[in-house]
Amino acid sequence: MNKWIGIGVLAVAVGAGVAWQQGWLNTTSMSAKVNMTDYVPADTVFYAGGTADAKAFEYLRNMDIFRGMQGDLDSMLADMDKGELKDNPTVRFIKYLAVDLFGNMTTYGELVDHYGIDVSKPQAFYMDGVVPVIRISLANQDTFWKAFNEASEKSGLKAQQETVQGHTFTRWRLTPEGEAKTADLVVSVENGIATVTAFYFKDTEQSRLQRLAYVKPQKSLTDSGEIAELSKTYGWTGSTVAMLNIKRLAEGILLPDSNGFGRELNAILTDGGKPSPVATRFTAECRQEMAGLAGQVPRLMSSYLPAVEKDGKMTQSSPLLLEIKNAPTLASLQKLRGHIPAHTLDANGQIVGFGLGLDVNNLVPATTELWNAFTQAKFSCPELVEAQQQMASVSPAYLGMATGMLQGVKGAGFSLYDLVMSKDSPIPEKYSFLLSIATENPQMLLSMLSSSPFGAMVQIPADGSIADVDLSDVAPGLKIKAGVKGKFIVAYAGEPAQKAVDALDKETIDANGMQSLSFNYPKVAQLVDQLPGMVTDAMSNEMGSGCVQKATLAHMLRLPAVISYNADFSKDGLLANTAMTLTKEQPEKAISPVGKFNVYDQTFDCAQGDMVGSEEIRADGTGSYVMKDDAGQCDLSKIDYKWTQKGSAMVMSEGKSTHRDSCDAEWTAPEPYTARCTLMPADKGFKCLYMEEESQSLYHYQPAQ
Repeated sequence: MNKWIGIGVLAVAVGAGVAWQQGWLNTTSMSAKVNMTDYVPADTVFYAGGTADAKAFEYLRNMDIFRGMQGDLDSMLADMDKGELKDNPTVRFIKYLAVDLFGNMTTYGELVDHYGIDVSKPQAFYMDGVVPVIRISLANQDTFWKAFNEASEKSGLKAQQETVQGHTFTRWRLTPEGEAKTADLVVSVENGIATVTAFYFKDTEQSRLQRLAYVKPQKSLTDSGEIAELSKTYGWTGSTVAMLNIKRLAEGILLPDSNGFGRELNAILTDGGKPSPVATRFTAECRQEMAGLAGQVPRLMSSYLPAVEKDGKMTQSSPLLLEIKNAPTLASLQKLRGHIPAHTLDANGQIVGFGLGLDVNNLVPATTELWNAFTQAKFSCPELVEAQQQMASVSPAYLGMATGMLQGVKGAGFSLYDLVMSKDSPIPEKYSFLLSIATENPQMLLSMLSSSPFGAMVQIPADGSIADVDLSDVAPGLKIKAGVKGKFIVAYAGEPAQKAVDALDKETIDANGMQSLSFNYPKVAQLVDQLPGMVTDAMSNEMGSGCVQKATLAHMLRLPAVISYNADFSKDGLLANTAMTLTKEQPEKAISPVGKFNVYDQTFDCAQGDMVGSEEIRADGTGSYVMKDDAGQCDLSKIDYKWTQKGSAMVMSEGKSTHRDSCDAEWTAPEPYTARCTLMPADKGFKCLYMEEESQSLYHYQPAQ
């Protein structure tokens, strides 16, 4: 039963997670009349909230949410029809909610419209003690209630409407009748704001009123000023802020009297007079020392900065910061910073780029400082003392032996600019890439590498010239260029890479970060589409063939987006920043399935496949499929159905299916037919990925001549 309750919590919470993940929330746009943080406890362990960024939502409205993942969602929902709990009203209720949610969030705009959400007003997602709370501003209350009312009616799980101190809410008992440890799903709509949360058996009336935002906590997040402090300290003014308070979370588990989360968690764990499992497992000294360690990385915070629109594109940046409050530790980590080559950062000019900044000269000294700090710390906790002893047995000096040949290296980068696979050869028809190593003394590094297997295979001139390198021993016909350019050792091929190499002459190798990644989704999708058969075959798994997996992956990547990511140790901790650029004119426009088609099964033959029938999909929302015998003399299968389309998802329902084994056999009685497929682009017509309970199939719909 707990599994299904957990799925229900996931279904209810996923909308809030989607909103945060796509940067809809913007704290500074918050209505002056409604301040969500007034109702959030100051000691919450998690908070995210604000108002939608209008520019971001405009670009995201018609974008698919679960591209390529619908089969996994269908499988999860199908699991709920199995086992002894399938007839349980609670399980049915949760399933109806989940089906309604996942079935109406094909696109972001559909999700918002289906639940009547007003994205121009505040939303919030936070923890009140151990219980999650979601607060949603509504444009249409009737639309919002519809899903809950239908789930209640169809499942047989009765809703209970209650009024407390003039406030009315609705709740559904999720635990079996007679169960002492109760759990309820609770929904309230008041002043245009829906609150979705839970009650449980240890609640007081005051805690329930607070959770439903009927009363304010004794001290709120507004009172503490924590969100305002984050914006001021880290320059996130005008942005969304989400916060996971690691320090409070650890203290709540280890020192339960320290905050509301800990008190509620401990009350659940010790219900019925049971001893606390945490107190039983760890001594008081251990709990204090472990909480102290967690306090050195007190918060993980994220933000979506205001979207910037230019030339039909929208860019939105999202910093993510792990605070580090131990100054010596942070200073040691900062010594590891190296140089990330600039060519890896050009997300628009390449397919993918990856950069690693690491000062190898400082690797052993910095690691030794961190090692000494931990092994020499004074702990009385047996578990921490044991961890110290284990750490002491592994000296960082071994790193010096492993990196001896790489002294002077500051970083490395790889950029892939172009790749066209060959159908007849393992060598691509066309390729352009750049691999660069930033080092203080390229000539010395080349000299040291010359005695290695790599140096024996790749002869790189150390005089600053660029030489042609034949790598036919690695792969027949493979040729690249290699040499020294400024402070970089380079290996590359192709004209786009040559331009990047020429720019390295003037590039210094000052420390600028730890890691970077650029990813051009449309270009990577094109690359996946042309994967050769050997690679495709290796992608097969229990859910589908290699052809199915390749098509699914390409579809999932076929987004109008380019992403740049970089990570660095700042003065405040580990700072990662992700920037996403979206184009308003999506490369993949909505596919219209209307027409007459010959249908080919490409589940195991990606290129052609066997023709399995003909199909007519009509504009009036009806369709019909016919499969003939091998000689083409008669029909063996007929399906008539109705269809609807939401984004790239096509649903066929209310169908009647008849079949016979031969031209002389009798037709079987009509059987109900329901199917769902994901529409994918193709050179001719379109492809359809069908999700079935145990497997997936791929069909190519080619226009009939």
